[in-house]
Amino acid sequence: MTRNQRGFTLIELLVVMVILGLLVGLVGPKLLKFIKPAQSKTARIQIANFEQAIQHYYLENNAAYPSTIEALAPEYMDDIPQDPWGRPYVYRFPGTHNKEYDIESYGPDGAPGGDDDITNYK
Repeated sequence: MTRNQRGFTLIELLVVMVILGLLVGLVGPKLLKFIKPAQSKTARIQIANFEQAIQHYYLENNAAYPSTIEALAPEYMDDIPQDPWGRPYVYRFPGTHNKEYDIESYGPDGAPGGDDDITNYK
């Protein structure tokens, strides 16, 4: 009696699992170090988009800046995005740093101040 069974043996499955574990263990940390710079770059790009929408608002509203950032949606921006860390951007009008308005993301720590804050005035 011959058995023509198809499939993988337990040893073959364990070898594949070990190889996958090694790949995740070796490659994963190298990829994770790129996430923080990418999030910071995303925040800078979103702030630049806010500035463009605010200037458009300014030109169409008799040289007046919006009092809140939510005033930009939906006419000047499709929606108001959260920062890459899932928190709302801080918008101040009038600005406190020799600008008409301030836009800030408090960065990964979520606290104001520090080197990780991303703003339109630095």
